[in-house]
Amino acid sequence: MSGKNQATHDYIVFKLGQALQLLLLAQRDTAVQKGYKNFELAIDIVHGCQKTFGDAWEATRDANMAMPDMASARTKLTLLHTGAAAQSIAAATKHIDEIIKALTHHLDVSPSPRGVRQSEK
Repeated sequence: MSGKNQATHDYIVFKLGQALQLLLLAQRDTAVQKGYKNFELAIDIVHGCQKTFGDAWEATRDANMAMPDMASARTKLTLLHTGAAAQSIAAATKHIDEIIKALTHHLDVSPSPRGVRQSEK
């Protein structure tokens, strides 16, 4: 199992907080047409990351558990990168990219099944 140290955990919590803060401020400060949902959707995605990461940290301290959700969040944010929210979503995506980079250092390489040597595969 791959672990994350406390400094990595604190860094990721900080980066998610920054991403959320900039989206909330941009939403507050941007006049948008009625029915425009990109800010709300992006905020929900970042909230989901916070929950996923918190759950993964508490339950397993395993970067392998958190990484797929972070990558998925990045993809979803990229799809919302249009209109009035584009600039703030791009900035939030950059924070997610930095988290993915930090988590990458804590990922396990896929190990061989127990009792099976690489030459026997």
